[in-house]
Amino acid sequence: MKNTVIAVLLSFIFVGNVDAKNPEIFTHVSKVYSQVVSSQLPSYFEGAYRNQADPYFIVELVPKGETVEQWSEMVTFTGLEGAIKQRKMGAGNMIDNMTEGFSNACPNTFAAQTLLENPEMLAVVLSCGNAGGRSEETLVVAMNGVNDLYTVQWAERGKATSAPKKIDKKKWSSRLQLLNPKLSPLN
Repeated sequence: MKNTVIAVLLSFIFVGNVDAKNPEIFTHVSKVYSQVVSSQLPSYFEGAYRNQADPYFIVELVPKGETVEQWSEMVTFTGLEGAIKQRKMGAGNMIDNMTEGFSNACPNTFAAQTLLENPEMLAVVLSCGNAGGRSEETLVVAMNGVNDLYTVQWAERGKATSAPKKIDKKKWSSRLQLLNPKLSPLN
């Protein structure tokens, strides 16, 4: 049991290095299963939740002073161990599952927009105009690792709408560029 706890604790690294070019940006780095996931974030985010219950890994960050229950924005990192090799899943499968979940949650106010699609990465914005009395838009970046599947998500809550929200492609493309998610091999 002790070795399992140590292995779980060592399974991720949370690094908040300030970017020398932009002091309001930091790099989040997590060792997740067989790779390292890194991304740039605004400095107002802080770690709020981490868990690894194989085969699933999750880290959630929210603006300082907010919680995973009460948040205006949230950045989430996930990993699904063995998804690529054992389960024969890929980024497209992950996006399809998340799209279905969003569209089922708000069928009358759902919208989606693809921002990036290549063999290793797929980025989409999913939007619910009314999900429990508020709107929620999420940029989902799904990445195919060597063995595992990873996501980086940036969600934002707002006022509920009675119709699908028009997705601001420029805003979400800018956030995707800021995040600049990357996978690296373990060293």
